[in-house]
Amino acid sequence: MYNHDIYLSDGNIINTIVGISSVRNSDDTSLNDKIRKAEEEIKHIPSVYDYINMCSVYIVLSTKCNFSCDYCFEKQKIGKASELKLEDIKSFVEELQTKHSEVELVLYGGEPFLLENAEKIRDIISYAVENKIKVRAITNGSLVNIFPDKETLRNIDEFVITVDGPRNLHNVRRPFVTGEGSYDAVIKGICLLIKMNLNVTVRVNVDYQNENCVPDLLECLYKETRTKIRVVFYRIKDNCNYDVAKGKMSLYDFHKFFDRIQLMFADRFILKSGEPVYNQIVEAMSSRTIVYPRISYCGYSYVIYSNKMVCTCSEAIYNPNFEIETGMVNSYSLKKVFDLGAGCSTCEVNTICGGGCRLARKEKSKYCEKKDIISIINELYEKRMK
Repeated sequence: MYNHDIYLSDGNIINTIVGISSVRNSDDTSLNDKIRKAEEEIKHIPSVYDYINMCSVYIVLSTKCNFSCDYCFEKQKIGKASELKLEDIKSFVEELQTKHSEVELVLYGGEPFLLENAEKIRDIISYAVENKIKVRAITNGSLVNIFPDKETLRNIDEFVITVDGPRNLHNVRRPFVTGEGSYDAVIKGICLLIKMNLNVTVRVNVDYQNENCVPDLLECLYKETRTKIRVVFYRIKDNCNYDVAKGKMSLYDFHKFFDRIQLMFADRFILKSGEPVYNQIVEAMSSRTIVYPRISYCGYSYVIYSNKMVCTCSEAIYNPNFEIETGMVNSYSLKKVFDLGAGCSTCEVNTICGGGCRLARKEKSKYCEKKDIISIINELYEKRMK
Protein backbone atom coordinates (compact mmCIF):
# COMPACT_ATOMS: atom_id res chain seq x y z
CA MET A 1 0.00 0.00 0.00
CA TYR A 2 1.24 3.45 -0.87
CA ASN A 3 -0.56 6.10 1.09
CA HIS A 4 0.66 9.64 0.58
CA ASP A 5 0.40 12.77 -1.50
CA ILE A 6 2.47 12.51 -4.63
CA TYR A 7 3.43 15.23 -7.05
CA LEU A 8 2.56 13.75 -10.42
CA SER A 9 4.45 14.88 -13.51
CA ASP A 10 1.47 17.01 -14.55
CA GLY A 11 1.66 18.88 -11.22
CA ASN A 12 -1.56 17.49 -9.76
CA ILE A 13 -1.50 16.44 -6.11
CA ILE A 14 -3.57 13.38 -5.31
CA ASN A 15 -4.05 11.29 -2.27
CA THR A 16 -3.00 7.78 -3.25
CA ILE A 17 -4.45 4.96 -1.19
CA VAL A 18 -3.84 1.55 -2.69
CA GLY A 19 -5.33 -1.49 -1.02
CA ILE A 20 -8.14 0.25 0.87
CA SER A 21 -11.42 -1.12 -0.44
CA SER A 22 -13.10 2.29 -0.66
CA VAL A 23 -10.53 3.32 -3.24
CA ARG A 24 -9.65 0.00 -4.83
CA ASN A 25 -13.30 -0.72 -5.59
CA SER A 26 -14.08 2.82 -6.66
CA ASP A 27 -15.85 3.30 -9.98
CA ASP A 28 -14.08 6.64 -10.41
CA THR A 29 -12.07 5.90 -13.58
CA SER A 30 -10.18 9.19 -13.32
CA LEU A 31 -9.06 8.45 -9.75
CA ASN A 32 -7.99 4.92 -10.60
CA ASP A 33 -5.98 6.18 -13.57
CA LYS A 34 -4.20 8.63 -11.29
CA ILE A 35 -3.47 5.85 -8.80
CA ARG A 36 -1.94 3.69 -11.52
CA LYS A 37 0.13 6.63 -12.74
CA ALA A 38 1.32 7.34 -9.22
CA GLU A 39 2.30 3.70 -8.75
CA GLU A 40 4.38 3.85 -11.92
CA GLU A 41 6.16 6.98 -10.73
CA ILE A 42 6.82 5.43 -7.31
CA LYS A 43 8.79 2.65 -9.01
CA HIS A 44 11.41 5.23 -9.92
CA ILE A 45 11.93 6.49 -6.35
CA PRO A 46 15.53 5.72 -5.33
CA SER A 47 15.99 2.91 -2.86
CA VAL A 48 14.97 3.90 0.65
CA TYR A 49 18.27 2.46 1.83
CA ASP A 50 20.02 5.40 0.15
CA TYR A 51 18.26 7.75 2.56
CA ILE A 52 19.39 6.03 5.72
CA ASN A 53 22.27 8.42 6.24
CA MET A 54 21.95 8.84 10.00
CA CYS A 55 22.08 6.13 12.62
CA SER A 56 22.03 6.14 16.40
CA VAL A 57 24.38 4.23 18.67
CA TYR A 58 22.77 3.45 22.03
CA ILE A 59 25.50 3.07 24.66
CA VAL A 60 24.48 0.85 27.58
CA LEU A 61 27.09 1.37 30.29
CA SER A 62 25.06 -1.04 32.42
CA THR A 63 21.45 -2.12 32.93
CA LYS A 64 21.58 -1.00 36.58
CA CYS A 65 18.86 1.47 37.53
CA ASN A 66 17.69 3.33 40.62
CA PHE A 67 14.04 2.97 39.52
CA SER A 68 11.70 -0.03 39.59
CA CYS A 69 9.15 0.77 36.87
CA ASP A 70 6.32 -1.75 36.64
CA TYR A 71 6.50 -2.05 32.84
CA CYS A 72 10.30 -2.07 32.35
CA PHE A 73 11.51 -4.48 29.66
CA GLU A 74 14.92 -4.67 31.42
CA LYS A 75 13.56 -5.62 34.83
CA GLN A 76 14.90 -9.17 34.73
CA LYS A 77 18.38 -8.10 33.58
CA ILE A 78 20.77 -7.79 36.50
CA GLY A 79 23.26 -4.97 36.00
CA LYS A 80 26.94 -5.75 36.38
CA ALA A 81 30.19 -3.82 36.09
CA SER A 82 30.71 -2.52 32.58
CA GLU A 83 33.45 -3.99 30.41
CA LEU A 84 32.85 -1.26 27.83
CA LYS A 85 35.70 1.17 27.25
CA LEU A 86 35.85 4.41 25.28
CA GLU A 87 38.11 2.73 22.72
CA ASP A 88 35.37 0.15 22.03
CA ILE A 89 32.87 2.94 21.35
CA LYS A 90 35.30 4.92 19.18
CA SER A 91 36.15 1.84 17.13
CA PHE A 92 32.47 1.03 16.54
CA VAL A 93 31.58 4.63 15.63
CA GLU A 94 34.46 4.78 13.13
CA GLU A 95 33.18 1.55 11.60
CA LEU A 96 29.66 2.99 11.29
CA GLN A 97 30.97 6.21 9.75
CA THR A 98 32.08 4.22 6.73
CA LYS A 99 28.43 3.33 6.12
CA HIS A 100 26.47 6.32 7.50
CA SER A 101 27.14 10.00 6.89
CA GLU A 102 26.02 10.97 10.40
CA VAL A 103 26.21 9.02 13.64
CA GLU A 104 24.73 10.16 16.95
CA LEU A 105 25.42 8.73 20.39
CA VAL A 106 22.67 7.95 22.89
CA LEU A 107 23.45 7.48 26.58
CA TYR A 108 21.16 4.64 27.60
CA GLY A 109 20.68 2.10 30.35
CA GLY A 110 19.58 1.16 32.89
CA GLU A 111 20.10 4.66 34.19
CA PRO A 112 23.13 6.27 32.53
CA PHE A 113 23.66 8.96 35.20
CA LEU A 114 24.39 6.58 38.07
CA LEU A 115 27.47 8.00 39.79
CA GLU A 116 29.50 4.91 38.93
CA ASN A 117 29.18 5.90 35.24
CA ALA A 118 30.26 9.52 35.70
CA GLU A 119 33.86 9.15 34.54
CA LYS A 120 32.91 7.16 31.45
CA ILE A 121 30.20 9.67 30.57
CA ARG A 122 32.74 12.49 30.79
CA ASP A 123 35.06 10.59 28.45
CA ILE A 124 32.27 9.85 25.97
CA ILE A 125 31.08 13.47 25.91
CA SER A 126 34.65 14.77 25.49
CA TYR A 127 35.13 12.44 22.54
CA ALA A 128 31.80 13.49 21.02
CA VAL A 129 32.55 17.21 21.38
CA GLU A 130 36.00 16.78 19.87
CA ASN A 131 34.55 14.93 16.87
CA LYS A 132 31.37 17.03 16.53
CA ILE A 133 29.09 14.08 17.24
CA LYS A 134 25.62 14.75 18.64
CA VAL A 135 24.69 13.15 21.96
CA ARG A 136 21.27 12.38 23.46
CA ALA A 137 20.66 11.02 26.93
CA ILE A 138 17.66 8.82 27.77
CA THR A 139 17.39 9.12 31.54
CA ASN A 140 14.86 9.01 34.34
CA GLY A 141 16.07 12.51 35.30
CA SER A 142 16.36 11.89 39.03
CA LEU A 143 20.16 12.08 39.24
CA VAL A 144 21.10 15.05 37.04
CA ASN A 145 20.94 17.34 40.11
CA ILE A 146 23.73 15.43 41.83
CA PHE A 147 25.79 14.59 38.74
CA PRO A 148 29.26 15.90 39.68
CA ASP A 149 30.18 17.58 36.38
CA LYS A 150 27.56 20.05 35.19
CA GLU A 151 29.79 21.18 32.31
CA THR A 152 29.53 17.67 30.89
CA LEU A 153 25.75 18.00 30.97
CA ARG A 154 25.98 21.24 28.96
CA ASN A 155 27.50 19.32 26.05
CA ILE A 156 24.56 16.90 25.74
CA ASP A 157 22.26 17.92 22.88
CA GLU A 158 19.03 16.48 24.27
CA PHE A 159 17.76 14.93 27.49
CA VAL A 160 14.76 12.57 27.20
CA ILE A 161 13.07 12.17 30.59
CA THR A 162 9.96 10.11 31.33
CA VAL A 163 7.07 11.38 33.45
CA ASP A 164 4.03 9.10 33.40
CA GLY A 165 1.42 11.14 35.23
CA PRO A 166 0.84 13.64 38.01
CA ARG A 167 2.67 12.98 41.29
CA ASN A 168 0.57 10.15 42.77
CA LEU A 169 0.26 8.11 39.58
CA HIS A 170 3.86 8.62 38.46
CA ASN A 171 5.06 7.48 41.89
CA VAL A 172 3.09 4.23 41.54
CA ARG A 173 4.32 3.53 38.01
CA ARG A 174 7.92 4.74 38.37
CA PRO A 175 9.09 4.42 41.99
CA PHE A 176 12.68 4.29 43.21
CA VAL A 177 13.97 0.79 43.94
CA THR A 178 13.40 1.64 47.63
CA GLY A 179 9.69 2.00 46.89
CA GLU A 180 9.70 5.76 47.44
CA GLY A 181 8.10 8.07 44.90
CA SER A 182 10.37 9.63 42.26
CA TYR A 183 8.15 12.42 40.89
CA ASP A 184 9.67 15.32 42.85
CA ALA A 185 13.24 14.30 42.00
CA VAL A 186 12.38 13.97 38.30
CA ILE A 187 10.65 17.37 38.14
CA LYS A 188 13.59 18.92 39.98
CA GLY A 189 15.94 17.46 37.35
CA ILE A 190 13.81 18.75 34.46
CA CYS A 191 13.67 22.25 35.98
CA LEU A 192 17.45 22.29 36.52
CA LEU A 193 18.15 21.38 32.89
CA ILE A 194 15.69 23.99 31.64
CA LYS A 195 17.31 26.60 33.90
CA MET A 196 20.65 25.65 32.31
CA ASN A 197 19.03 26.34 28.90
CA LEU A 198 19.43 22.72 27.85
CA ASN A 199 17.14 20.84 25.49
CA VAL A 200 14.63 18.68 27.39
CA THR A 201 12.05 16.32 25.93
CA VAL A 202 9.50 14.79 28.28
CA ARG A 203 8.43 11.28 27.35
CA VAL A 204 5.05 9.96 28.50
CA ASN A 205 4.33 6.23 28.27
CA VAL A 206 0.59 5.93 27.70
CA ASP A 207 -1.86 3.12 28.36
CA TYR A 208 -5.48 2.84 29.48
CA GLN A 209 -4.37 3.18 33.10
CA ASN A 210 -2.99 6.72 32.81
CA GLU A 211 -4.50 8.25 29.62
CA ASN A 212 -7.16 10.21 31.52
CA CYS A 213 -4.54 11.64 33.88
CA VAL A 214 -2.34 13.06 31.11
CA PRO A 215 -4.17 16.44 31.08
CA ASP A 216 -3.45 16.80 34.81
CA LEU A 217 0.20 15.88 34.17
CA LEU A 218 0.55 18.52 31.44
CA GLU A 219 -1.04 21.16 33.66
CA CYS A 220 1.50 20.29 36.38
CA LEU A 221 4.41 20.35 33.93
CA TYR A 222 3.44 23.75 32.61
CA LYS A 223 3.03 25.10 36.13
CA GLU A 224 6.49 23.82 37.11
CA THR A 225 8.42 24.82 33.98
CA ARG A 226 6.49 27.76 32.46
CA THR A 227 8.16 26.75 29.21
CA LYS A 228 6.84 25.38 25.93
CA ILE A 229 8.71 22.11 26.18
CA ARG A 230 8.54 19.13 23.86
CA VAL A 231 6.39 16.22 25.04
CA VAL A 232 6.42 12.91 23.17
CA PHE A 233 3.84 10.17 23.72
CA TYR A 234 4.53 6.45 23.36
CA ARG A 235 2.41 3.40 23.94
CA ILE A 236 3.70 0.70 26.26
CA LYS A 237 4.67 -2.20 24.03
CA ASP A 238 4.16 -5.96 24.13
CA ASN A 239 7.81 -6.70 24.97
CA CYS A 240 7.55 -4.95 28.36
CA ASN A 241 7.20 -6.85 31.62
CA TYR A 242 3.68 -5.60 32.04
CA ASP A 243 0.35 -6.98 33.14
CA VAL A 244 -1.95 -6.94 30.11
CA ALA A 245 -4.90 -6.30 32.42
CA LYS A 246 -3.50 -2.81 33.09
CA GLY A 247 -4.38 -1.95 29.56
CA LYS A 248 -1.95 -1.71 26.66
CA MET A 249 -3.42 0.85 24.29
CA SER A 250 -4.42 -0.01 20.72
CA LEU A 251 -3.06 2.09 17.86
CA TYR A 252 -6.53 3.39 17.04
CA ASP A 253 -7.17 4.46 20.64
CA PHE A 254 -3.75 6.12 20.71
CA HIS A 255 -4.85 8.11 17.65
CA LYS A 256 -8.00 9.29 19.43
CA PHE A 257 -6.05 10.07 22.61
CA PHE A 258 -3.39 12.08 20.79
CA ASP A 259 -6.05 14.04 18.89
CA ARG A 260 -7.67 15.04 22.20
CA ILE A 261 -4.38 16.08 23.77
CA GLN A 262 -3.44 18.20 20.77
CA LEU A 263 -6.75 20.05 20.91
CA MET A 264 -6.25 20.78 24.61
CA PHE A 265 -2.55 21.65 24.85
CA ALA A 266 -1.03 22.49 21.45
CA ASP A 267 -0.73 26.15 22.49
CA ARG A 268 1.41 25.34 25.56
CA PHE A 269 3.55 22.40 24.47
CA ILE A 270 5.30 21.01 21.42
CA LEU A 271 3.36 17.75 21.23
CA LYS A 272 4.67 14.78 19.27
CA SER A 273 3.77 11.15 18.76
CA GLY A 274 6.58 8.66 19.30
CA GLU A 275 4.67 5.95 17.45
CA PRO A 276 6.38 5.34 14.07
CA VAL A 277 3.37 3.70 12.42
CA TYR A 278 0.97 6.42 13.51
CA ASN A 279 3.44 9.09 12.39
CA GLN A 280 3.74 7.44 9.00
CA ILE A 281 -0.03 7.49 8.55
CA VAL A 282 -0.39 11.12 9.57
CA GLU A 283 2.52 12.28 7.45
CA ALA A 284 1.27 10.32 4.49
CA MET A 285 -2.19 11.82 4.76
CA SER A 286 -1.08 15.41 5.24
CA SER A 287 2.25 15.92 3.49
CA ARG A 288 2.47 17.78 0.21
CA THR A 289 5.72 16.10 -0.72
CA ILE A 290 6.55 12.46 -1.35
CA VAL A 291 6.43 10.31 1.78
CA TYR A 292 8.61 7.28 1.21
CA PRO A 293 7.15 3.88 2.10
CA ARG A 294 8.21 2.59 5.50
CA ILE A 295 10.52 -0.33 4.85
CA SER A 296 10.88 -1.22 8.52
CA TYR A 297 9.20 -0.53 11.84
CA CYS A 298 12.52 0.79 13.13
CA GLY A 299 15.98 -0.48 12.23
CA TYR A 300 18.12 2.65 12.02
CA SER A 301 20.05 2.12 15.25
CA TYR A 302 22.63 -0.05 16.93
CA VAL A 303 23.12 -0.82 20.62
CA ILE A 304 26.47 -1.53 22.23
CA TYR A 305 26.06 -3.14 25.62
CA SER A 306 28.24 -3.13 28.70
CA ASN A 307 29.65 -6.55 27.75
CA LYS A 308 30.55 -5.20 24.24
CA MET A 309 27.71 -7.11 22.56
CA VAL A 310 26.22 -5.19 19.60
CA CYS A 311 22.53 -5.50 18.66
CA THR A 312 20.20 -3.88 16.15
CA CYS A 313 17.32 -3.35 18.58
CA SER A 314 17.50 -1.09 21.64
CA GLU A 315 14.87 -3.16 23.48
CA ALA A 316 16.20 -6.65 22.73
CA ILE A 317 18.41 -6.73 25.80
CA TYR A 318 21.29 -9.18 25.17
CA ASN A 319 19.10 -11.01 22.65
CA PRO A 320 21.26 -13.11 20.28
CA ASN A 321 18.58 -12.91 17.56
CA PHE A 322 19.53 -9.25 17.09
CA GLU A 323 23.26 -9.53 17.60
CA ILE A 324 25.89 -8.61 15.01
CA GLU A 325 29.64 -8.88 15.37
CA THR A 326 31.71 -5.72 15.62
CA GLY A 327 33.77 -5.31 12.48
CA MET A 328 30.90 -6.72 10.40
CA VAL A 329 28.75 -3.60 9.89
CA ASN A 330 29.67 -3.16 6.23
CA SER A 331 28.90 -6.77 5.42
CA TYR A 332 25.72 -6.73 7.46
CA SER A 333 22.73 -6.37 5.18
CA LEU A 334 20.10 -3.85 6.23
CA LYS A 335 17.63 -6.20 4.60
CA LYS A 336 17.99 -8.34 7.73
CA VAL A 337 16.84 -5.39 9.79
CA PHE A 338 14.05 -4.68 7.32
CA ASP A 339 12.79 -8.26 7.03
CA LEU A 340 9.01 -8.09 6.76
CA GLY A 341 8.51 -11.64 7.91
CA ALA A 342 5.97 -14.26 6.96
CA GLY A 343 2.53 -12.91 6.16
CA CYS A 344 3.67 -9.29 5.86
CA SER A 345 5.28 -9.19 2.44
CA THR A 346 1.94 -9.32 0.58
CA CYS A 347 -0.03 -7.19 3.05
CA GLU A 348 -1.37 -3.95 1.59
CA VAL A 349 -0.37 -1.90 4.65
CA ASN A 350 3.24 -3.09 4.97
CA THR A 351 4.64 0.21 3.67
CA ILE A 352 2.87 1.96 6.53
CA CYS A 353 3.96 -0.34 9.37
CA GLY A 354 7.13 -1.83 7.89
CA GLY A 355 6.02 -5.22 9.11
CA GLY A 356 5.62 -4.16 12.73
CA CYS A 357 8.04 -4.64 15.60
CA ARG A 358 10.52 -7.44 14.87
CA LEU A 359 11.11 -8.04 18.56
CA ALA A 360 7.38 -8.66 19.10
CA ARG A 361 7.43 -11.10 16.17
CA LYS A 362 10.42 -12.96 17.61
CA GLU A 363 8.67 -13.24 20.96
CA LYS A 364 5.46 -14.34 19.24
CA SER A 365 3.46 -11.42 20.60
CA LYS A 366 0.30 -10.32 18.86
CA TYR A 367 1.64 -7.40 16.87
CA CYS A 368 -0.41 -7.00 13.68
CA GLU A 369 -2.33 -3.71 13.72
CA LYS A 370 -3.71 -3.76 10.20
CA LYS A 371 -7.31 -3.13 11.25
CA ASP A 372 -6.31 -0.11 13.31
CA ILE A 373 -4.16 1.26 10.49
CA ILE A 374 -7.01 1.01 7.99
CA SER A 375 -9.48 2.56 10.46
CA ILE A 376 -7.19 5.54 11.10
CA ILE A 377 -6.52 6.07 7.38
CA ASN A 378 -10.23 5.96 6.54
CA GLU A 379 -11.06 8.34 9.39
CA LEU A 380 -8.36 10.84 8.38
CA TYR A 381 -9.36 10.54 4.73
CA GLU A 382 -13.02 11.26 5.50
CA LYS A 383 -12.01 14.18 7.72
CA ARG A 384 -9.88 15.59 4.95
CA MET A 385 -12.64 15.29 2.39
CA LYS A 386 -15.11 17.32 4.49
